[in-house]
Amino acid sequence: RPEDPFVASALGVLLLRLGDEAGGRALLEEARAKDRSDLRTVNTLNLLDRMERGGEFAEIGSGPLRIRMPAAEAGIWGDELAARAGEILAAGEKAYGIRLEGGLLLEVFPTRDDFSVRTSGLVGLDAYGACFGPLITMPSPGPRPFHWVEVLRHEISHSLTLDMSRGRIPRWLGEGLARRAETLPEPGAAVVFANGMRQG
Repeated sequence: RPEDPFVASALGVLLLRLGDEAGGRALLEEARAKDRSDLRTVNTLNLLDRMERGGEFAEIGSGPLRIRMPAAEAGIWGDELAARAGEILAAGEKAYGIRLEGGLLLEVFPTRDDFSVRTSGLVGLDAYGACFGPLITMPSPGPRPFHWVEVLRHEISHSLTLDMSRGRIPRWLGEGLARRAETLPEPGAAVVFANGMRQG
């Protein structure tokens, strides 16, 4: 276990992004015990505390696709979000000829600051979504509307290509495939990439 609180915090955040919530939280708690001034650590733990308390966040879905979102919004658009995300994931898996290993967790946050903290540890990130492989984060489209289906297509494309390439896809290629996935229902580029990966 890392002795340096900065390293423990960084590793804790990485583990959270990879789906090891217990391991990530434990390292963040250790880091906070040694250094209470690190904003990334404190912000992330404060947000995790809110997410784990009953009532503010709801979890919907099971199996390969789970969604955490504001409980107040789950009854409004949770079913639509789950249906769309499931369709996009299934179409992407079919196009790439894979099954996403370990599943996918999509977290939606009520404010852009919450999204920013979960994504970077600090407030102020001006983005609509982020992908860490098995974890996708995005703000709710309620306070500042955006085309959330395009964001889902983009970020799920990243999850699939990161999984398929074991994280070795060049950024320019991953971004190109994700941008293409935003608006085009045809999986042509995905098929070319999948065939290339199979051939080595």
